[in-house]
Amino acid sequence: MPFCPLWTCETSRNRTGTPADSRGASAESPDNPFAVPSDLPYELPPFDRISDEHYRPAFEAGLAEHAADVESV
Repeated sequence: MPFCPLWTCETSRNRTGTPADSRGASAESPDNPFAVPSDLPYELPPFDRISDEHYRPAFEAGLAEHAADVESV
């Protein structure tokens, strides 16, 4: 399966069409650097804008995406 950044994956949303984050904090919030496309070379994340609170929503969205993929098999 090719690499799919969080902000481009169709499966990063749950069945209701909302971001796949169980706590209600959106991994796709515009202030979360993991949720918006990067304009850096190779779409590297802007590490200077990432802080601790950005990780949990991104991890939870990724784990929810993984669980949905496993469930679909």
